[in-house]
Amino acid sequence: ALVARYIRTFSTRWWTAHWLLQLVISGPIIHVGWSSGHQTAQMLNMGHFIDTHQPTGIALLILYVAQLLLVIFIHFYKFPSLFSGHRHPQNYFHIFLVVAIFILAAYQVHLSICM
Repeated sequence: ALVARYIRTFSTRWWTAHWLLQLVISGPIIHVGWSSGHQTAQMLNMGHFIDTHQPTGIALLILYVAQLLLVIFIHFYKFPSLFSGHRHPQNYFHIFLVVAIFILAAYQVHLSICM
């Protein structure tokens, strides 16, 4: 997400780099992290959703998928801007969702360290 902000200052093709990074790098890392946790819980017969760490991981996965769907929506449907000359309302929601994911991911790291 921060790479997009940085590339925007130099190029008008920042969006391509942003979605490639998110889909090609972030997506597989998220998938491997979630599936590894799921498989580990099954191998150890721990069950699922027994502590705060596991539902937080599911919430992060759901937020990531929601973010992908939102980006598709933002790309194809444009609503009038709330403020003339500025971004569309759904872009602000996209930013809000990114910040929520960052905060929840930091909390998830804290939970995994404290386990």
